[in-house]
Amino acid sequence: MFIQNINTFNQIILEKEKPLVICDIDETILYYEKNKQYFYKLAENICKTQDIQDKQVINNLAYILFDDYKEENKPLHTDYDGFIDLLKRINLLDGKLIFLTSRNKFYEFYAKKNFNDVGLNYDDFIVHYTDAKISKGEYIHKFIQTDKYSDIIFIDDRDDCINSVLDYMPYINCYKFIISSDNI
Repeated sequence: MFIQNINTFNQIILEKEKPLVICDIDETILYYEKNKQYFYKLAENICKTQDIQDKQVINNLAYILFDDYKEENKPLHTDYDGFIDLLKRINLLDGKLIFLTSRNKFYEFYAKKNFNDVGLNYDDFIVHYTDAKISKGEYIHKFIQTDKYSDIIFIDDRDDCINSVLDYMPYINCYKFIISSDNI
């Protein structure tokens, strides 16, 4: 249907009864003050001092540094008030919001902690995990029952995830969430 860039959940259009809203987690409802790119640059600089140019080594170091950072720091909500308003609007239309993440279900305890850190109760939601082994579009197509909903909306921060959804189900309305300095 369409792709729209948004920086608040208040921009999501709900027009029909029984909408299904499928929402990403990382960089969509929560983020860290320092992001993956910050740690990739840091890893590049560290490796440069050791004359290491292997991209895989740099990438692995960046993940280690970012994971260490996440252990010590709490995430922030991208738009708490807008998100709560979206939940109310979905409920008024007898709809449902679920989460779909590329995270690994083995680390579900981190997701529970992250939700708590940003003021949400993990147990109030259904969370699907792809473990980055299947595209989000293919996952929705194969594993999420969408036929009982009149409108399907997908929210993510990544173009590749949005494009995979549109490849499988071009009728889904997609929103690209862009973290705004107004929200942080």
